[in-house]
Amino acid sequence: MRVFVAGATGVIGRHLIPQLISAGHEVVATTRSTEKAEELRSLGVETVVADGLDGEAITRAVADAAPEAVVHEMTALAGKANLRRFDRWFATTNQLRTKGTDILLAAAREARVPRFVAQSYTGWNNPRTGGPVKTEADGFDPHPLEEQQQSLAAMGHLERAVLDAPLEGIVLRYGNLYGPGASDALVELWQCNAAGRYIHAVDQHDAPLDPNFLGGGRCVSDAEGRYKFLGSFLRAGLRQQRRGFAWRIELMAPLLLGLPDDAVLPAPQGQLGQGASYAAANDGRTSPGDVFPKEIFFRLGAPPGRDGHSFRAGRFDFSDGAEIVPEDATLARLKRERIAQRLLGPFGFTHVMRSYDGAQYSFTTRGRQLWVMAVRPTTGVFDTDGWGWVDDVSVLYGALTFPLRLGGDAGEARLFALWYEDTRDLAKTDNRPSPARDADTDPVRVTTLGGHLLQVIPTPSGPVDLLLWGAVQTGAWGALDHGAIAGALEIGIQPRIGALRPWLRLGLFRGSGDGDPLDGDHDTFFQVLPTPRPYARFPFYDFNNTTEVFTDLTLRPHDRVTVRAGAHGVRLSEPEDLWYIGGGPFEDETFGYSGRPGGGARGLATIADLSVAVTPAAWVTVEAYAALALEGDVIRSIYPGAGNGRLAYLEVELLR
Repeated sequence: MRVFVAGATGVIGRHLIPQLISAGHEVVATTRSTEKAEELRSLGVETVVADGLDGEAITRAVADAAPEAVVHEMTALAGKANLRRFDRWFATTNQLRTKGTDILLAAAREARVPRFVAQSYTGWNNPRTGGPVKTEADGFDPHPLEEQQQSLAAMGHLERAVLDAPLEGIVLRYGNLYGPGASDALVELWQCNAAGRYIHAVDQHDAPLDPNFLGGGRCVSDAEGRYKFLGSFLRAGLRQQRRGFAWRIELMAPLLLGLPDDAVLPAPQGQLGQGASYAAANDGRTSPGDVFPKEIFFRLGAPPGRDGHSFRAGRFDFSDGAEIVPEDATLARLKRERIAQRLLGPFGFTHVMRSYDGAQYSFTTRGRQLWVMAVRPTTGVFDTDGWGWVDDVSVLYGALTFPLRLGGDAGEARLFALWYEDTRDLAKTDNRPSPARDADTDPVRVTTLGGHLLQVIPTPSGPVDLLLWGAVQTGAWGALDHGAIAGALEIGIQPRIGALRPWLRLGLFRGSGDGDPLDGDHDTFFQVLPTPRPYARFPFYDFNNTTEVFTDLTLRPHDRVTVRAGAHGVRLSEPEDLWYIGGGPFEDETFGYSGRPGGGARGLATIADLSVAVTPAAWVTVEAYAALALEGDVIRSIYPGAGNGRLAYLEVELLR
């Protein structure tokens, strides 16, 4: 048989050619390299030097060869792997799997070639549901990571094009490769994942797997999942307050040092922690920094905390729920720590944060306040470039806050409405199959209506506080009808016990999830643009499709010392939905939330954490934090053998 091999000097081609020759076939092969062409000719192969994306050259080569079969082995994965920017690493390979496949198929049809064989892949692109053994009927992962979507789409294009062509089309899904010529990055992945399916890239002697091969080396998931980095930021500015008029200009300078350079794994594992998110958002730089305007605005009318009308325009910080500060200390603390930033916030736990560009009006009188604003979120959060705003994302927000005592010492209520629009042409993060999400270019338009109720009730044992927060959502999630709910119930007591001044809290939160990815509805609660950190101090989850039960104990043994310990049980509300992480868009090309399939499980993690904050002077605060997350079934299915998660940090804040 006369066989035409495109991509004859890759990791598969270089072993395929000698076996074809030894089996008695005539081989015509292509390579892009003149030097490698000589190697092929020395084996007795008719060789053509041609680029697989050059339609004219490939068409001519196939016509001249007049083969009985064409074998497509074209890839471009030489050099250092970049799992952090997966689609960027695979960019040329993706072209060869799309445009290159179309060119080669057209040439084969024109030359009346009866058989066409192409390489595909099985491994990270498999669905994360069912058993470990997959077949062609299982298809590809419907929820790939954002950085792998283009590569998955390219493989899908290749398979469809070959199988639908008017000839005998055969697609071989290879596993990960090890051995001579295989990617070192994939060797490390092989060492780390004993459950995967891999093909031995045999040498000319067809040697079996060397049992010593597994010795040595290091696993990406183990080595790169543990790292340290330093982060700092400086905020400095000028402001002026006059009667009826004020202005503020503040610059921010974030600096990150020693970020991990390879802490992103293939789907569904993805970015391994905050350091990986920083590195990915800053194009892989390990020590990024910048200077940008954090706030630039003017204000007309009453200053904050005063009765009257107020109008502000420009760039400013904002936290929903914190529009007005009540006089009662317990209410003020509840709002600051357990109400504010649930849906709109400055993303304060990163070193870059977020601001809002737009305008805001408020009217305040006798503890009552009407607040209305129209804004766009700025860039930043993980990307140290915070100059611009996120194009095509808009927010309207209004709130009415007023005192409301229901038999206690103090109380407050708020009603709010929030409208969010995202018209960017990006794949949305949800539990639909990947082709459906990729084809959905309709905008996201979500309206959220909700409110909170706070009460402080005196008792002989000490003040008891009650917190209720709830929200309902309606609108359009692209082509889907969106409808979701979320709610929180918390109760606290500050018993009069000695000098420790304890505050014990118990709470329950539930954000709805989507139980059916194919019913045309989107039922996952959307957290919009929050600061996740106050509600997930170990920030690997958010409100979307989440149910949480927690207890929290705060001690104040001294006016300058605060000790806080907590325990949290976190589950997915719907096992058919995803485990979501994020805080809203912060770059034009980033949707703002990522999702990992839970494999039909619910349990995410059980978390214990402890923090100690000391304020030795009015202008300095030092806080140490440590947390342990015991893996649940969801995490165990995604990171098999990885064990529990840990986070620790030391933070120093200086205010002058």
